[in-house]
Amino acid sequence: MNALRQNKGFTLIEVLISFVLLAILATVTFSLFTHGFQSITKFGDRSESMHLARKDIEQATSGTDGNLTINKVSGTGVPITIHGETVQKQITGASGSNLDLFIATPPQWAASVNYTLNDQVRYNGKNYKCIQPHTSSVSNTPINAVSLWTII
Repeated sequence: MNALRQNKGFTLIEVLISFVLLAILATVTFSLFTHGFQSITKFGDRSESMHLARKDIEQATSGTDGNLTINKVSGTGVPITIHGETVQKQITGASGSNLDLFIATPPQWAASVNYTLNDQVRYNGKNYKCIQPHTSSVSNTPINAVSLWTII
């Protein structure tokens, strides 16, 4: 009889407190995993949107034509000018996020210029390479003179 009194077990209040603590712990753990998964998904979607925007920019045919000038070149003091286009694209799904990219491009095609073999120009948003030396004119634009130019 004395042995039965020592092995009473848990009271109802102890069991209920254990269940409440277990439920709180399970809820916190579940919410951490859910929040972590949502964050991973959100940043993955944003990263994908950024890559798609960069792809669109790199394939863009109409940017702001201009030059990028680098003033201080080590040892020479001569500035370097790079011709290209500045393209801006808003990243979808990311409020207020813009991607600005400077894409180096060949200089714009112009009439009355002596072009030599392998010279590169940009015309109507596309890059062309000279395949036959010539002096350009309005009638032999890269689109009209396929014997003189090839698209890159």
